[in-house]
Amino acid sequence: MAAKDGIVVGKNNIVGGDVKDFALINCQGMVLDARDNGKTFINNSFVSTTNSTVGSASAPTFLTLVYGLYYMDCSGGDALFYLGDPSIFRNCRFTIEKTDSTVNKIIIQPFASELFNYRALPKSNLLTNQGHSITITSDGVNWFVVSSFGVPTFYTSETSSINTTSGVDILLGALTLTPNSGDYLIMFNTTTSNSNNNRTNTFSIYVGGVLRTDSVRMITMVNSSAVKSVLISCRVLNVLDGQAVEVRWKTSNNTATAFERTLVLTRI
Repeated sequence: MAAKDGIVVGKNNIVGGDVKDFALINCQGMVLDARDNGKTFINNSFVSTTNSTVGSASAPTFLTLVYGLYYMDCSGGDALFYLGDPSIFRNCRFTIEKTDSTVNKIIIQPFASELFNYRALPKSNLLTNQGHSITITSDGVNWFVVSSFGVPTFYTSETSSINTTSGVDILLGALTLTPNSGDYLIMFNTTTSNSNNNRTNTFSIYVGGVLRTDSVRMITMVNSSAVKSVLISCRVLNVLDGQAVEVRWKTSNNTATAFERTLVLTRI
């Protein structure tokens, strides 16, 4: 890049404030005005801009190089956010933030068939709560999340003890959650006992009515006065909208008791 007065400014050099009328070439070969306020460049590549815009449910929002910050207002309904061609936005960074407190979603739509963090689009579970934001970038082929704030978490708990004599899996109280689609880390904990010696209480996670075999925990009670902890954690990929995540339990015999219990889902 050359200044008008003949000064040549090369890679890793700093342009002084008194140098004017020079041009920057971004990663797509576009000439950018280096005097534009708020733009950031690394090795002549346009990385981001602090210019912002507001999107809403009233009309789709499209990613452009003009804005680096997208404030999405979903108070009027689900808002569509369309990504651009990854090859055009290579190495560029953009931040998307949900500004409203409703349960409505930001639905991120693909340009074509590119992946988003190694998963297919569209995505509707990335920004679920007010103030949640993600910063994204492209490698020229697919999109990736660089950073995020406010990971969506779903939580339920019960404090009253509950009993069962069932020998087949049944719902544990009302311990069920229905999150948005996505990948989740599921965590459950409780304590349990049985009315007789050498009986086994079994706890499991079901997703969409299907048993997660890696979640099964069998707790054998040596005597009727014993109280044991139950901890379950498992990763579940591709939970679909409307699929319930449940804790079910059963006992080998006599009466099983479960005490205070908690179920937490964290998007990963």
